[in-house]
Amino acid sequence: MNDQTQHDAAALTVVHSTGSWLPLTENWIYTQVKYLPDDVACHVLCRKTANVAQYGVPNMHVYNSETSALQRCWDGVCRDVVGTRSPGFFRTRARRIGPRVVHSHFGVRGWCDIPLSQRAGAAHVTTFYGYDVHKVPQGNPKWRARYRELFAAGDLFLCEGPHMARCLQRLGCPPGKVRVQHLGIPVGDIRFAPRRYSAGEPLRALIAASFVEKKGIPYALEALGKLQRRMPVVVTIIGDARGANHRCGAVWQFLRRSRRTLKQVFGRPNSGPATEKMRIVAALESSGLMSNATLLGYQPRDRLLAEAYRHHIFLSPSVTAADGDTEGGAPVAIIEMAATGMPVVATNHCDIPEVLRYGDGSWLAEERDVEGLAGLIEQWLHHANHWPDLLARQRHYIEHEFDAVRQGGRLAELYRQL
Repeated sequence: MNDQTQHDAAALTVVHSTGSWLPLTENWIYTQVKYLPDDVACHVLCRKTANVAQYGVPNMHVYNSETSALQRCWDGVCRDVVGTRSPGFFRTRARRIGPRVVHSHFGVRGWCDIPLSQRAGAAHVTTFYGYDVHKVPQGNPKWRARYRELFAAGDLFLCEGPHMARCLQRLGCPPGKVRVQHLGIPVGDIRFAPRRYSAGEPLRALIAASFVEKKGIPYALEALGKLQRRMPVVVTIIGDARGANHRCGAVWQFLRRSRRTLKQVFGRPNSGPATEKMRIVAALESSGLMSNATLLGYQPRDRLLAEAYRHHIFLSPSVTAADGDTEGGAPVAIIEMAATGMPVVATNHCDIPEVLRYGDGSWLAEERDVEGLAGLIEQWLHHANHWPDLLARQRHYIEHEFDAVRQGGRLAELYRQL
């Protein structure tokens, strides 16, 4: 038996199931797969692919690429008329692979994968990430019953922190099946450079998130606008509306050059088809930050990190959206920015308190509290001499609890226990 055959025989085979591999905003799924130990053999089952050049992995099985248009049409009929959870392609591939574990990413995917894991004779792990915890069951009550079915059939349910664990239990998940598994980041690849700030210099603030209500970006801009009355502020925003067919930067440049207001161009921001993107542009305008703001649209992770080192402070004031959408856990961007040595201004939302631990005192604002956010930024500026100690303490915590290699080993151990 050669070395490769011996390795394959000894490996624990795991199928990772997700809808699309992989949106830029879900790079943390790639990190989980990439940093599993070598004795875990991974396969990916997905409907379609995106950004494969950045997030490519071996052993990918792609429904849209490996089936005919006629087959996909028939599968659509079966789904809409018969109520089939997922095409036979996934079950067939899973049986051929012969996994010991099926790991579904997102609760909705987990429910769809119940027949897949059962027919493959594999243990079933599902990780919940955010929208699937609150928005899905609140927006469509039938998912409460589906989740109860998933909780009964599945073996293990992973979440980012204790807040999300409690939410899963309230949805009906037995406490014994829930585990907190922090999302990892490649800490060793992230240079630690504690930021420094000197009174009188422009405060350079960074925001990076999809333009959705739960990210709370308008509140961050309002808080920065209040500070701008007393000190120079510049802001960079990385992100855009999901599915946007043009960059927000184009709107910003038009308003900036023409000096026309958002109301003159689009009418009332909260009327008709107003979107979160328009509310963000409106906040830039009303806060007086328009001339000192740069909008970069979506950017790859390398560009985000490069921008991070050019800024003093990162803002991520998450809120519970009107439709029930939340972070569920905590934005991975918070973990990455803190790892670089940047102060993070965030809210007491979901599992963000599980990530940000600067020490004694209050380092989080409440949701939608503009005054609180502005006060928290000023608190950081007033303690500028203590930044090195505070930021080093946070980096140490991240190295021990959110390092991708450590978390990959912990995830593999959970697989083995099943």
